[in-house]
Amino acid sequence: MGNDNASYNFECQNADYIIFNHINFTNAAKGLMLDNSSNCIIRYCNFSNYGEEAVHFRDGSSYNLLEYSTITNTGSKSAGYGEGIYIGSDKNKWESDSSIDTGTTMFRKECDYNVVSNCVIGGGVTAECVDIKEGTTGTRLENCIFKMGGILGVSAANYADSAIDIKGNDVVIKNCVFEDEGNALCLEAIQLHSQTEDRLWGRNAVIENNTFILTACIVAVNATHDTEAYFFDNQPSDIAVIGTIYKYAPDGYEVITTPSITTTTTSLDITTTTELDITTTTIIDTTTTSLDIITTSLDITTTSLDITTTTELDITTTTSVSITTTITHAEPTEFIGDIDGDDQIGKIADVVLLGKHVASKITLTGQSLINANTDTRDPAVNVADLQALIKFMLKQITELPYHGE
Repeated sequence: MGNDNASYNFECQNADYIIFNHINFTNAAKGLMLDNSSNCIIRYCNFSNYGEEAVHFRDGSSYNLLEYSTITNTGSKSAGYGEGIYIGSDKNKWESDSSIDTGTTMFRKECDYNVVSNCVIGGGVTAECVDIKEGTTGTRLENCIFKMGGILGVSAANYADSAIDIKGNDVVIKNCVFEDEGNALCLEAIQLHSQTEDRLWGRNAVIENNTFILTACIVAVNATHDTEAYFFDNQPSDIAVIGTIYKYAPDGYEVITTPSITTTTTSLDITTTTELDITTTTIIDTTTTSLDIITTSLDITTTSLDITTTTELDITTTTSVSITTTITHAEPTEFIGDIDGDDQIGKIADVVLLGKHVASKITLTGQSLINANTDTRDPAVNVADLQALIKFMLKQITELPYHGE
């Protein structure tokens, strides 16, 4: 296990095109820190048990991709700093000419076009699931589940009372599920703030095609105080929003897939890891031909560490799902929970489709409707089926409570 008094599990400084693959990060003050490190990929990783935040993109770190990963149990030491993901830096920490002259440690604000995709953030996250700071542009959150039950609200300090806090510009939140888990301390699912005197930040957010399962927190989006958001195709269609909200797509808006990353530089590819336990490990000053790694403690079980040359990485995101309503299975009960008809149970796509049906945004028919009834103790397809499917996907239950013949 790690040391929860250590500064970071892992810190990258000036290290581009690093790949973190299948790693369990755990037990430190903070998790993974990227400083001036861009075009990195973090996939199939688990982050848990932190005194403060789990993942931080800082000091100009841009075009990074975090995908197919989970974040749980943050903020055990400082609940108000227990963000799941922290992008950028507070305006009081921005680098300036005076800070450079005096040698004060400050950070470049431009942490731009970072993508979080197909991740589950929560429970036990005490502050925001994602905090997107002023000075950043183009952050994209897609196909994620945000579990808001651990957020401690104003009692955690720093106004940690929403799942997503948007202070940057041109943020896109799309195809995500927000579940408040009955937590009344979380005031809104998404908040926008303008933090600078010129009021140039917290603008032009696009919130599209998300599902809000809110029982205690009744407001989906709060865009007040010189901010604005475009909010459309979300479910339920009558969910409460306040502030400057446009219920249509902005002019010129189009679907943007996750950007591909092409490189011929050396990359660090860590695979088949059952647990990576790191105390204040740092990657410093990489070039295209070498990686210098300074390690104070590196304890890896059944791990192969390969440094390979990557010639091309193409990352794409499926933006649509086709439902076939005439699917025939020899054993239908084996496919309960498979809503999109691909013979795989409990994926995010299945959760999104079932959420749309429950919110009356679409109507499932045929085998898709049969498979949507994950809990036949109630013959209707409703929010209980959606909650069961989410729990199954998160492995909180090992099988769906289906009781059909």
